[in-house]
Amino acid sequence: MTDLGETAHATTLRRALDSSLDGMAILDDDGTYEYVNAALADLYGYETTDDLVGERWQRLYDAEEVGRFETEILPRLREAGEWQGEATGTRRGGESFPQELSLSLSSDGRIIWVVRDVSERRAHTETLAQYESILRHIRDGVYTLDTEGQITWVNQTAVQEFDIGYSHDELVGSSVAKVLNARDIETCLSIIQELLETADKRSGRCEVALQTAHGGEIPVELHLTLLRDDDGKFRGTLGVVRDITERKRREQRLSVLNRVLRHNLRNDLNVIMGQADWLARNCDGAAVDKAETIQEMATRLTALGEKARTIESTLQQDISQRVSVDIVSVIERRCAAFRAEYPSASIVVDAPDSREVIAGETVSSVVDNLVENAIEHTETEPEVTVSVTTSDEGWVTVRVADNGPGIPETEREVLHSDEETQLLHGTGMGLWVVSWLVDSYGGKLSFETSSDGSTVAVRLREATADGR
Repeated sequence: MTDLGETAHATTLRRALDSSLDGMAILDDDGTYEYVNAALADLYGYETTDDLVGERWQRLYDAEEVGRFETEILPRLREAGEWQGEATGTRRGGESFPQELSLSLSSDGRIIWVVRDVSERRAHTETLAQYESILRHIRDGVYTLDTEGQITWVNQTAVQEFDIGYSHDELVGSSVAKVLNARDIETCLSIIQELLETADKRSGRCEVALQTAHGGEIPVELHLTLLRDDDGKFRGTLGVVRDITERKRREQRLSVLNRVLRHNLRNDLNVIMGQADWLARNCDGAAVDKAETIQEMATRLTALGEKARTIESTLQQDISQRVSVDIVSVIERRCAAFRAEYPSASIVVDAPDSREVIAGETVSSVVDNLVENAIEHTETEPEVTVSVTTSDEGWVTVRVADNGPGIPETEREVLHSDEETQLLHGTGMGLWVVSWLVDSYGGKLSFETSSDGSTVAVRLREATADGR
C-alpha cells in the first residue's frame, strides 16, 4: 500500500484494514490492486495478498460480470462517488459466489473496494422462502405466537380451509384467546411450560376446539413447538393444527354402534341363557348336555362383551399424557388382587422396592391383562412370576413369565399387522390393549416362548429424578 505515510494514524488504519473480516482492497485509477487484505485474498481462494497486488480487478470476475461492471456499475460509481449492491465473484478454482459489494471513489481517483460473501445468507433466505411457501400451502393450519400469546403469523390454510370466520388481518395481532377458550389455553400453557422445563422434549400434543367467529367450534389436534432465538431464548410458539371433525364424528358413531351392539348382545344372551336354563331343568339325557353347552357359550360371550366395555373405557382415557408411575407399586397391588381372586395360582413378584417409569395411570391395565392371561391360559396350576429389572440405557423391563403353553405365533403376529381377527379371542383382546398402551408410552413389547412356558416383556423408559 502506498502514500499512506508513516504516521501512527496511518499505521492504525492499516492494521484495521488488515484485521477486517470483510474483504477489502484499494485500486489505483487504472483498476490495479494497490492493497489487498488477507480476508479478500482468502475469500477468492488465494494463499497470500501478494497473489493479487498488482493484478487488475477483472481477474476476480467472469466475462459477463466484467461487462456489467464496465457498462453499469463503474459509470454509476464515477457519477455518484459510491455504489452498493450485489455481484457475483469468481474464486481461484472457478467457483462463483454471491457477494455484497460496496465501492467508493476517493478524491485522487482510487477505488475503495469492500466485499462480503453472502452465500450462507442467500442460502438461508432461499430456505426460509421454501419453508414459508410450504407452510403457506400445506393442508394443516400453522400459526406463531409471541411470548404474550399474540398471533404473529398464520398460513392461508388456517384462514381459508378451517372456516373460522376471521380474515388474516383480523387474526394477526390479536390474542390467541380470539380462537381458543380459557380451558384450552390453560392446556396449551401447561404443554409450553413442560417444553421449557424439559430440554430433550421438542414438541407437545393436545386436542382443542377452535372458536369460530359465528359461535361454532372446530375440533383440532394441536402440535406445539417452542420458538427460540440464536441464543436459545424463548421467543414464542409455533402451532400446527389439523381438523379432526371427521375423526370425532367417526369415533362418536363407532362408540354409539358399540354401545348398541353390546346392549342388544347382552339382552339377547340373557334370553338365551334363560331358555337354556329352562331346558336344563326340564329335559334329560343329551338335551341337558346341550343346554349346559349353550349356557357356557352364552356366559363366555357375556364376559367378552363386558371385557370390550372395559377396554373401550380404558382406551378413551388420554393415554398420550405420560407421567411418572411407580411400576413396582402397581404390580404389587394388582398381583395381591389376583392372589385373592385365584387362590390356587402361585403369583410371585421379583422387584426392587420401587421403580419410576414413564407411563400413565392406565399402566395397571397392562399388568392386569398380562397376569390374567398368564393365569387363565395355563391348564395346570398357574405359576406366574412378575419381575422388574433396569438397564444401563435407562429402560425398565417388566417380565411376566408363566408355566403355560405359550402365546400362539398367530396371536403375536397379528399385533404387527392391520388385521383384527384375533380380537375374537380373549387372549387376543388383552394383547391388543397391552400393545396399544405400551406403544402410547413410547415403550416396547416382546415375547419369549420356551418349553417351560412363555414370557411377555414390556420395556418402559425409566423416569428421571424430576419425574420426566
